[in-house]
Amino acid sequence: MKTHTFPLFLSLRKQRQGEGKWINHRIRPLICVCGRRDDEKLERGLGRVRGRGPPPPPRELATCCLTLFSTLLPFKGLGRAAVQLVGEGDRGFSDIAIEYASPRGDDLDARLLRAMVIKGILEQTTTAQVNLVNADLLAKARGLRISEKTVRSDGGDGAPVLTEMTVRLGTGATRFSAAVGPGGQISVSGTVKAGAPYLTKIGAFDVDLGIEGIFLLTRQIDQPGIIAGVAGVLCAGGVNISYMTVCRMGKGEDAIMAVGLDDRPSEELIAKITSIGAISEFALVSED
Repeated sequence: MKTHTFPLFLSLRKQRQGEGKWINHRIRPLICVCGRRDDEKLERGLGRVRGRGPPPPPRELATCCLTLFSTLLPFKGLGRAAVQLVGEGDRGFSDIAIEYASPRGDDLDARLLRAMVIKGILEQTTTAQVNLVNADLLAKARGLRISEKTVRSDGGDGAPVLTEMTVRLGTGATRFSAAVGPGGQISVSGTVKAGAPYLTKIGAFDVDLGIEGIFLLTRQIDQPGIIAGVAGVLCAGGVNISYMTVCRMGKGEDAIMAVGLDDRPSEELIAKITSIGAISEFALVSED
């Protein structure tokens, strides 16, 4: 967390010497998104960064940045997961579509949410240091075209400001064909539960999958013995399973299974898993 926050911290210190336009355009939208308008301590810290009153101590400024960054961090997982499903050796996509579902509809200010998704994508495709400040600039420099859409979702008092986010990459070249949605693009949707990122949809499959650590995705025909077979291979190889979930299109039809792992399985174990008759493909995704 500290490593990722440091560039943002430095940028805020530099902006302290100038006018507060960057704060109003980059930080205030996050307060709006996260519903933190009444956080007096946060407001006071931002006010001092903008030049009202004496400069805040480095520790207070760093704490402010950490609070903001930790609220955004889960959304980076969607970008990371999506780009890891692109076909091996193919990073040629140039179109990224982001869809936000929010009770606020078009009133949602999603600039920092977009920056976090882009950060997750670029960290998988470039060696450049990516942060919330330079994410948009780096994406533009690499010719990425980013489109955004906000749809109004149901929600009353106490409902989350952002109920779901969908990321679509403009390519059908994938190492896990189940991730390709009806539009022929790699598509993943997700939300945040208790501060942790969850996938809610992969392609056309509805899922409920935590996207932390390492997880294995398999696609198979729904039939008895698949879960036991995969679990047996991993157990024999000494790889502990943290969770397992299966979703299917219907009885005896296409299904995908997600297996959370404590350790990365060897190629030998992967080969044994994919040799199980009903399994047609797999993808190993890491959010570490």
